[in-house]
Amino acid sequence: GLWNARRWVAALAIPYAFWVPVNEVLFWFLHTDQRPTVGFIAFYLLVSLGGSIGTALYLAWNRARLS
Repeated sequence: GLWNARRWVAALAIPYAFWVPVNEVLFWFLHTDQRPTVGFIAFYLLVSLGGSIGTALYLAWNRARLS
């Protein structure tokens, strides 16, 4: 997929980029045992969103190079 620059990966990366924040917020909201600190949540969201949205944007900008 991504490593071989296949065109179908872009169609998966864009919905995944939206699913990441929804999934994380739902997990932290429903996880009632020990809630993580706000600093951890902010750092984790920054890293995970940077990876998922960054990959989707990279694939969108380089759509012509995908096979």
